[in-house]
Amino acid sequence: MSEPIRDRISSIPLPSELGERGRQGILQAAAELSERRRRRRLVGITAAVIAGITLISALSWNSGVMASIQKALQFVPGFGVVANEDENKRLVLKELVRHEVRGGFIVIKSVSVDSNMAYIEMNGDGGSWFGEQLALEQNGQAFILKRSMSVSSLRDWSAAYWYDGKLELESGHVMLNMRASNQDFLIPLSLEYADSYASYEELGPTATKHDISITAVLSQFGDRTRIYLAARHPDDFRISNYGVIETFGKQLTVQDDQGTRYEIEKIQGISAPGGDFTVQLLQLPDRSYSLTIPHIAVTYRDETSIMLAAETNLSLDKTIKLAGYPITITGTELIGENSMRVYVDVHRDEAAASSLVMFDLQERSHMIKLNDEMDAMLYTEFEIEPDEKAVKLKLANPDVIWRGPWVLELNP
Repeated sequence: MSEPIRDRISSIPLPSELGERGRQGILQAAAELSERRRRRRLVGITAAVIAGITLISALSWNSGVMASIQKALQFVPGFGVVANEDENKRLVLKELVRHEVRGGFIVIKSVSVDSNMAYIEMNGDGGSWFGEQLALEQNGQAFILKRSMSVSSLRDWSAAYWYDGKLELESGHVMLNMRASNQDFLIPLSLEYADSYASYEELGPTATKHDISITAVLSQFGDRTRIYLAARHPDDFRISNYGVIETFGKQLTVQDDQGTRYEIEKIQGISAPGGDFTVQLLQLPDRSYSLTIPHIAVTYRDETSIMLAAETNLSLDKTIKLAGYPITITGTELIGENSMRVYVDVHRDEAAASSLVMFDLQERSHMIKLNDEMDAMLYTEFEIEPDEKAVKLKLANPDVIWRGPWVLELNP
């Protein structure tokens, strides 16, 4: 099997109601933090699932590297930009497929089949449900793909399936056979060989700021334009969100040259950063469109520790750094007998290119309070034992916003 993906991270999509909670400025629920822990547990699973595809979007680039790969990039719709190793012929699903089922629908979001493996990602609404496995059938042969991971809510779900090995499939029509919600489905798919590209700019409009390049790859889905965002950036962080849904107080926008904004619909998925959505654009000769990303959210891989007395002390001044960003502990407060609150100053600066927003506490269930703008952590709260005299906090996975804007001119 070819070299595994570099820094490919899965995450549970942020709940759609996060924006409303942000406007209310309330304390983030423990359930949200539980989802963050689930997100981290998916990291190893995802790397195993999509080993054999080398993801390019998280790598640093320079002109020498780009010149050497020539036509070595391929785009897998709904998944990302990958390296075309050894002239590997990869079959992909170039268009979304929506299949109506009793009481709901299923959307086939992404398919990748190469000489090493096959990977399928799909989603649906609450009226449908994913099965444990599915089959790809062609020319009398059937290949079983097993479910590798899934996330769900009362309203929707996403699931991924994979096959470790080579599938003897050809370009053209393939039948997807699956059973879910006690129903059998036959969904026809059309697989085509992935196109190769020499650069991201060939894939679509590209904007660069702070050494972070973002490309919009456009395709059609019925009467709507599908936009998939791919990025190149330094490899010391991963992008967690482009703002397709409101993230840390801001959301990306699509508007025309008359200033009219268009509603976007996120395409649910498992893989971060979830830059896959559709928008209905009028294809008029005298109309132009732009996509504006005000900021992106990224997560660094770093951690540090600090010891604090388990007491109420609202006049602390202890500064530590996480991924190079300063965090000042300004106070501690005992809340009842079993909880402790730690107040922080993350040194929010709207004029800075990037700012720390929040961080995780490892090995502790905790809640986080953000400011009204939803872009700076105010405090974290967690349980302690009644007889604890001091606590050791392990700060990790700092979430940072990089400010744009990135403005991409769209030509649907």
